[in-house]
Amino acid sequence: MRLLPTDESEGAAHVIATVARAIVASGRPDLLGVLGTIGEGLGLEGVYLAFAGRWPETEGGRGPTLPPGTSPPGTSPLGRPSGRPPKSFEGTVLRWLRAGRPATSARWPAESDHAVAVPLLGESDEFLGYLAAEWDPAAPADLASRRGLLPVVGDVLSGLLARLSAEEAGRETEERWRTLVDRHPDPIVVADGGVVAYANEAAARLVALDGPESFVGQPVARFLPRGDADRIAREMEAQAARPSGPLEHEVVAADGTRRSVESVSVPFPGLPRGLQTVWRDVTDRKVSEERYRTLVETISEGVWRVVLDRPVPRGAPLSDKVDHLLRHARLAEVNPSMARMLWGPRRPPVGLPLRRLLGPHAEVVLGAFVRSDHALRAYEFALREGGEVSRHFSVNAVGRFDNDDVVGIWGSCVETTGRVRTERRMIDALEEQQERIGRDLHDGVGQLLTGVLMLSEGVAARTEDAAAARAAAYAAEALDQVRAICRGLVPPQLYSEGAATALAELVAHVDALSPTRCKYHHDGRADVSDPDLGLQIYRVAQEALSNVVRHAGAETAWVHFEEDGDRVVVEVEDDGVGFDPHASRQRSLGLYGMKWRAHSVGGTLSVDSSPGAGTTVRFALPVAGRPGLQRRDTS
Repeated sequence: MRLLPTDESEGAAHVIATVARAIVASGRPDLLGVLGTIGEGLGLEGVYLAFAGRWPETEGGRGPTLPPGTSPPGTSPLGRPSGRPPKSFEGTVLRWLRAGRPATSARWPAESDHAVAVPLLGESDEFLGYLAAEWDPAAPADLASRRGLLPVVGDVLSGLLARLSAEEAGRETEERWRTLVDRHPDPIVVADGGVVAYANEAAARLVALDGPESFVGQPVARFLPRGDADRIAREMEAQAARPSGPLEHEVVAADGTRRSVESVSVPFPGLPRGLQTVWRDVTDRKVSEERYRTLVETISEGVWRVVLDRPVPRGAPLSDKVDHLLRHARLAEVNPSMARMLWGPRRPPVGLPLRRLLGPHAEVVLGAFVRSDHALRAYEFALREGGEVSRHFSVNAVGRFDNDDVVGIWGSCVETTGRVRTERRMIDALEEQQERIGRDLHDGVGQLLTGVLMLSEGVAARTEDAAAARAAAYAAEALDQVRAICRGLVPPQLYSEGAATALAELVAHVDALSPTRCKYHHDGRADVSDPDLGLQIYRVAQEALSNVVRHAGAETAWVHFEEDGDRVVVEVEDDGVGFDPHASRQRSLGLYGMKWRAHSVGGTLSVDSSPGAGTTVRFALPVAGRPGLQRRDTS
């Protein structure tokens, strides 16, 4: 047995100094050598070191590995092995044994008066492992008293283990970083003082190099546009110092090609002037955006974008969404065609509230947009100036969403004023022809039938001839039918008494001549004296009732004519079989005709129906500023 120095403090200082030197030394120390220094310096028979977790190989061999769930013995309050495992422990054990000691003593020392084990803790009391020692039971008392130095040595050794643990964690972190960055699809470059220190495969491909190793050592400025390299480098450094949004610039590859990128730079620790930059290749997106912008700027169709000051949930109630859009939707962007369409040579008023752009129809148009599940297609819309319809448009609109909230609207618009006016002239010509036919029937066939009726009645009265009486009856019936046809072609009440009376006559006529019971409700206030406006209202109601009689199989139909705020409304409702308006819209000339008539005079028409639930046709016409629409004087 090797004797210790006679001065006890000299031996302890030698041990502590050796361990301290291992702590501050660079690189990986020889832990078995450190354990040997402790064992020789303190005159021990064996020294054992248990590490928590896995530990790298050390020079001089490796001890047995403790399987998961096992542990070295814990420590008693007196600092001696207790034989009880403190908690689940997975780690590696290194051992130093004095030369010549039997192999059986390589086990972790059992509880005895000549063995001690102490836990090793870091600065924040994190558990690092155990240090245990054994000495010869026959050693002198002064040697056995050295066991009190083991906690002091353990504290010093904890610093070494903490450093090695931190270095290993750093190596693992760097390995994970390299694995992540190497596989990342975006180009990533680490530069030190403007020179590439690391690059991944994606970065090498971006600048057309054979691989990352060809990129390392190259100046970053070589791959930036000449003349802008210094500016871009300064902006990247400024971004690393003060985080901001991505920088947009170009990267020049080794083969001379240019790519558009968005770059984000952050400081890179461990390098004096380290900078980590992620380049996101946006060339294809920029090309697509440029193509789109060129298309939008040159097409004749108006394109516009609306943003919301505050988003609104997609699932909010319809009325709440409409009200929210009226208060928070603003015009954000229009293309030149849209600007010329609405404002001519003036600059478009970006920020204009959508409710002001749509005017009196704002609530109706936005309601149609919301009901269409935020995808409005070919919606006919009319602008009015001075209370009169001046221009017509066909509008498409689709909502923009973020986390199922409506945040904006994209739309397109085509002016249809020329088409509508052409169709209107065609309709006017048709109405004039119908009026002429009605007059011809009334003045020609009607007068002849009146003469036949009077002659037949006279003959029947003088001769009491049954044949003459039957002829008179037939003539009377034919005359009634001619008059009914004339009323359908040219409703005379429109010109003499207004739309309310004409609608009442229409309902009475349908009720009398069809199996469907027809009822009329008028609120006593609304009326239309303008013959042209009244004719469109009359024709819509006439077509709707015709559809009820021919297709609905309804028992009852109701016609309502009333005021609703600043509009007059004609509503035709039935209790029939109903139908799918969306499926029928493309093939129904009647629905198209009603919608066109409403649109031509600046009104709106909606059809609410579903199979088995009846149908409601609603035609609303704004009152404000329209001289042909007025309330009846009920005083």
